[in-house]
Amino acid sequence: LEVLGRRGWRLPTVSELRHVYAGSVSELRRTGDYVWSADRTERGYVFFELNTGGEAFAPAEFSNFTRAFCVSAREEGEGR
Repeated sequence: LEVLGRRGWRLPTVSELRHVYAGSVSELRRTGDYVWSADRTERGYVFFELNTGGEAFAPAEFSNFTRAFCVSAREEGEGR
């Protein structure tokens, strides 16, 4: 998949989502507060709650109100 001239898109980890949450999460344009992560445990996939900074678990079939943000690697020399 190539979007905006970039390839290698993936779901972020919970650690990466925490970094977004610690920043300016209120400035993100989003349609929900629950975001899937790439992390998985025996309890299910981990999703992150942008409104509280917490985590919860759900089976892959669960999609109610959960969104996906995708990330890709930065190009060398590219700013934040």
